Amino acid sequence: MSRLFPAYFRSPLFKEPFFDDPDFFEGIEYPSTDIKESDESYTVIADLPGMTKENIEVTFQDNVLTIEAKHEVSTEEKDDEKKYIRRERSSKHYKRQYVLKNVKKEAVSAAYENGVLTITLEKETKESLPTVHKIEIQ
Repeated sequence: MSRLFPAYFRSPLFKEPFFDDPDFFEGIEYPSTDIKESDESYTVIADLPGMTKENIEVTFQDNVLTIEAKHEVSTEEKDDEKKYIRRERSSKHYKRQYVLKNVKKEAVSAAYENGVLTITLEKETKESLPTVHKIEIQ
């Protein structure tokens, strides 16, 4: 049996499940998000510090609210003789999705101020919710 599986499958890499490593997700950052529900609406508050409103996209489709944000920084330094150049770049991309039911699609609004994105999603009233249509069998 050992000839069927080469020695590298017995290495330490394969002894423990990959995602059980507590440090695996350490460098991944997600924006803090709070979701409040009232009788009339949902309010989603997401912390997106350092972003500009032009780099944030909010969509609502098929009962799924999606928040995407992208932030890129580029730094370039040159000395007086223009012989030394240092150029650094960093990029962050966030994407969060939440399922929110009974939302009026035309009554979703968003505002971004001081690094905080606030999205208000008005709920459908009971009268406007889809009703069940019974089909008579012939």
